[in-house]
Amino acid sequence: MRENRTPGSVQGASGNRRSYCDAIPLEVSINPENSPIELIIKLGAHEHMRSLFEDGVIYMNTLEFYRTLEADDERRDVNEGAERVRNWRGAILKRKNPENGAFEEIAQLTHSRIRELNSNLQNVNVFCSYYLKADMPIKNLGKEVSERAKLGFGEYAVVVADAGEFVTRIKQAAAAKGYKHFRSLVKYVDFSQDDFEVGPFVKDQIFAHQNELRIAVYTGENTGTAIQLEIGSLEDIAVMVPAEALDEISIQDKANKAMHATRA
Repeated sequence: MRENRTPGSVQGASGNRRSYCDAIPLEVSINPENSPIELIIKLGAHEHMRSLFEDGVIYMNTLEFYRTLEADDERRDVNEGAERVRNWRGAILKRKNPENGAFEEIAQLTHSRIRELNSNLQNVNVFCSYYLKADMPIKNLGKEVSERAKLGFGEYAVVVADAGEFVTRIKQAAAAKGYKHFRSLVKYVDFSQDDFEVGPFVKDQIFAHQNELRIAVYTGENTGTAIQLEIGSLEDIAVMVPAEALDEISIQDKANKAMHATRA
């Protein structure tokens, strides 16, 4: 094992460059006082996760995309791109009679939800990931991730061991293009109980199992298209494994100097 490695470095047991398919065991240098540790986990299709892991391609779709997405309960959210969500109870729906100009009742609404959309928000591009903060040792990484999240996004996972470095690289790539960038853990609320200011970092509690860290970028161009940022290979700060293999990964504090992960 090489000595004097920089914080956040990862290498395989042989010290050679690792391929995506033999990404563990690994070591990541950490501050020994940083406990619990923070991990970012991205789940998705094999080709997308390989592109992220090997080339650092950060693919970011718009909030409008996720609002209108069909047949995908984990990713589709009709509240994306809204700046406010309001609940109306006991409302009466009327329409104007074209013949006499009078407003006539056509329905009584016991409960309706109104979303105030914002074109700028709808065109915000986002990178969505699972955020995990846990005490070491982690005997079974998979048990720390919700089953719905593991099953609903894809068959492979990229586990980022240095969350701070990962976010910094994305910020630098966005800034280099002149994009505005923001990040936050998503706040989950019960939209059925009250009126809420929403934006890109507030979601309904039905998505709370996703435990999402979201990075948002605004390009200033309301084109409604996805963007890509390139931050370089993640092989020094992350590993890629089949999602089902998360249950086989344990993480220990190795002599208070490094995070050491092994696969059963």
